[in-house]
Amino acid sequence: MRTKRQQKISEIRKKVITLRDPYSLDDVDDFEEEDTDKIPDPITWSEFSSKKFPEDRWYIEDLVPKYGSTILAAVSGERKSWVALQMTKCLISGEDFAGQFKVRAGNVLYIDSEMSESELQRRCRQLQIADSKFKMFILNKGDIDLSTSIGLAYLQNFIQHFKISVVFIDTLRETAGGLREEKAEEVREFFHPLKLYKNEGVAIVWMDHFRKPARWEGDVPKKEYLFGSQDKTSGCEVLLMLKTDDKTGEIGIYQTKNRVGIIHKPFKVKMEDELVDGQKITKFSYLGEIEEKEQQKERAKELILNILKERGSYNKELVSAVYESSKIGSRNTQDALRDLIKAKTIDFVREGRRHYYFLPKDGESEKDLEMGSVTQNDDVF
Repeated sequence: MRTKRQQKISEIRKKVITLRDPYSLDDVDDFEEEDTDKIPDPITWSEFSSKKFPEDRWYIEDLVPKYGSTILAAVSGERKSWVALQMTKCLISGEDFAGQFKVRAGNVLYIDSEMSESELQRRCRQLQIADSKFKMFILNKGDIDLSTSIGLAYLQNFIQHFKISVVFIDTLRETAGGLREEKAEEVREFFHPLKLYKNEGVAIVWMDHFRKPARWEGDVPKKEYLFGSQDKTSGCEVLLMLKTDDKTGEIGIYQTKNRVGIIHKPFKVKMEDELVDGQKITKFSYLGEIEEKEQQKERAKELILNILKERGSYNKELVSAVYESSKIGSRNTQDALRDLIKAKTIDFVREGRRHYYFLPKDGESEKDLEMGSVTQNDDVF
């Protein structure tokens, strides 16, 4: 016998069908039982508030939520696969990620669509990944297309059968069946069926690429660098973006979205290799939060580059403009200028005691042609 709620849902369903096709009402009773569960079934606040949820909301504290998805994004070659594999190691072993972030252990499915089997094996061995109480399952042979019902059914059944806690997908683009990331409706349609895992305590970590920033945009990654960023990030709980320092090898991890808690301050980790009994071992270590001074300097670089994108400028004008925009002091701005010159991102010419800065264009600028060749000097201020 139907409850009052089931009867109400049935009535709503009949109205929906009638609005869609007024001539189909006579056939409603023929398939009512089959389709009734497709109609949303709202509940009262009293019922909703009585639901019990675990207090533990994270698989990796502050980084990978238990109820929702995470995007781990970087430009190609920034070591996002290494970071994901290290997270996998910690999730099946229970050890803290980078020795800093607490982990709730569980089985992991790692879907790899980019590396060869031999390369994936090499990296896992170097990280000393080993099955224990919890296991790492690898899908490396063949493609899985999560834009199809077969791909989605395979994923769901695998998760249920092997009690998977976290799924790493490397990469989104390779498993999305030719998804046109600039098409908002296609992005939303792709992510919609995967929302069911948010309430099942299964986390999905998508590895994704973002565009290489233009030289005037600075080094700190931003969520708008993602292709189709607005629609991708609206469907995820956490966005982590990586930037590796080419000289030091330090990996900066920037959390640019956190729906579950307060956005974590950017921090650094480092990969270091060592030989143990003739075998190369790779270890991750936590280097701490990126200091406020360093963040200020990076912000100053971005502002300087944006100003010089429009026109050249003198030192005093740059210092003043950066301070007015973001209250960044002269010292950080001067440090930013030194770094940009050293990296040959910007150039300058002397004009008496003043320095005129500009973005190089084919090695020269109109100002350079007027004033003669550029003079490089460590004492640039």
